[in-house]
Amino acid sequence: MGLNKRINKLCGRRTIFYALLAFMLMLGFPRSLRAQQPVFKKGDRVCFVGNSITYNGGFFHQIALYYATRYPDMDLEMINCGVPGNVAAQVIARMDSDILANKPTICVLKLGMNDVDKTLYTKQAGAEPGIEARRQQALDTYQKNYESIIQTLLKYCGRVILQTPTIYDETAALADVRLPGRNHALKKCAAIVKEFGVKYNLKVVDYWGPMDEIGRKYQQADSTRTIIGPDRVHPGAMGHFIMAYEFLKSTEFRQEVSSLQLSAVHLTGPVQVNGMVTAIQYQDGGISFNWKEGALPFPVADDAKPALELVPFIPELNRENLKVTGLKAGNYQILVDGKQAGTYSGTQLSAGINLSQNSHTPQYAQSVRLLGLFQELWQLESKVRYVRALEAGRMRARNYSVAGAEDFFAKQITAAKDTTTTAYKNLLSFQKDYMPVKRQQADMILKMKALHGQIYVENKPVAHHYEIIKQ
Repeated sequence: MGLNKRINKLCGRRTIFYALLAFMLMLGFPRSLRAQQPVFKKGDRVCFVGNSITYNGGFFHQIALYYATRYPDMDLEMINCGVPGNVAAQVIARMDSDILANKPTICVLKLGMNDVDKTLYTKQAGAEPGIEARRQQALDTYQKNYESIIQTLLKYCGRVILQTPTIYDETAALADVRLPGRNHALKKCAAIVKEFGVKYNLKVVDYWGPMDEIGRKYQQADSTRTIIGPDRVHPGAMGHFIMAYEFLKSTEFRQEVSSLQLSAVHLTGPVQVNGMVTAIQYQDGGISFNWKEGALPFPVADDAKPALELVPFIPELNRENLKVTGLKAGNYQILVDGKQAGTYSGTQLSAGINLSQNSHTPQYAQSVRLLGLFQELWQLESKVRYVRALEAGRMRARNYSVAGAEDFFAKQITAAKDTTTTAYKNLLSFQKDYMPVKRQQADMILKMKALHGQIYVENKPVAHHYEIIKQ
């Protein structure tokens, strides 16, 4: 056999060998180490469409913070399109003026809590003839209108993510009146959403199933505990954090903040994920290096931290791993940019440590500053959304000018001639609450845009100098 033929045959065998090896390694690697494609894309305008739970914003605020820290260059805009009390038919009514007017590139839809109609599950209603038929009619209406929303969003937005409803907590021992059967109706809504996910080949985030299971387990030790809230409907900070976890777990994401593995005895080169290590030096049984990560750790707000006992957010979605093998027995001090970040044993460092919740690192401090900027943004958002939700609902329009809003109230007040009626008093109260915020709306929107820009400047990771010193 000629030399060229032997070389070609050898290369062919090597090609097959390496292809098989790569395939086997891919199968053997945990999912977290494979390339992940985030569900959102750079520059996306994401409309979260729903009722009061969406209006509160807590769960997608956490998602926004996650993406800003995990994908610093993505620059997403997440838009609150929730209106308290909405059912699917009302979302259809405000579709053009309040949702599509935002020119979304992707919409995330969650409805159901109001669609099942709580009045159908009172004790009195349960004794009425034909109640089961009325309950089924509510579900049928939900199904029909929900599909109409999907079709419209697919036509004009293109990309859609469906979410099942959250639970109605009818198992907790709370003061608020229990409505037996309402949560089971929401389970049926969740099944409807999943069916549409299959029919239209859309990603579905299931909240109802996991939250029902988590809530029941949480109440085993204390029946008064709830992951929702005292009204059995609206999640608090803990519930919204669990929702964010379920969303991120159910969609494509990068689980690691970063990962770095070094050998203190030069046996292997560095193994790095989502970062770049340079200037490695070995000295006095320790090691130093510069490490620039591609992301920041996620800062969990204090009011959401109880949720960490219920969902494995940190080990699954917030791993900032540092591993140093070959260290001698004993304790080691970690300095980052010359400041103490903790003391760990050689055994701990050899096994690997997760720095994501270490509040002494400069990258954690950077994340906390970002959280503060987001909180400023969310406070403004809540006021702007208050105005827009009222305009989309009670005022039957969107984006009144200040003069237009004043004219609206002048006409409404004139029409309500009897100043002693409850409706008239409510109208005056509505005007008193709405108009001061409306007059500030334009300035608040400008401040929100400035904060958004600032977030995506200050969320960029920088290199830090690490020293691991034997004590």
